[in-house]
Amino acid sequence: MLDFHDTERDVFKRMEHQDQSMALFDMMRSVRGEIAATKRAILDMQEDVTKYRRVREIKESNTEQKIESILAKRFDFWAYFRDKIIPPILTMIIIALLYLAFQNP
Repeated sequence: MLDFHDTERDVFKRMEHQDQSMALFDMMRSVRGEIAATKRAILDMQEDVTKYRRVREIKESNTEQKIESILAKRFDFWAYFRDKIIPPILTMIIIALLYLAFQNP
């Protein structure tokens, strides 16, 4: 039988040629299985990274749009001028015109 002190190489050399071929094919099969599993893991990781990038880009674009809208509201001088300054001035002008038109002689 096999001696426990033999190395794997010595055991392999003592095998018959058919058994050696089968052992080699078995080793190749296991290596191919490991390569296939590694490739699958890499593909899964690439898919996860792609999904993460898409979600991050969507969040960034939403954030940029929110910031732009806030800044547009806050620093839009003409909207502020139109909504806050012009109405009181127009009101005073109309009151002055009405006063001039209907004042007692």
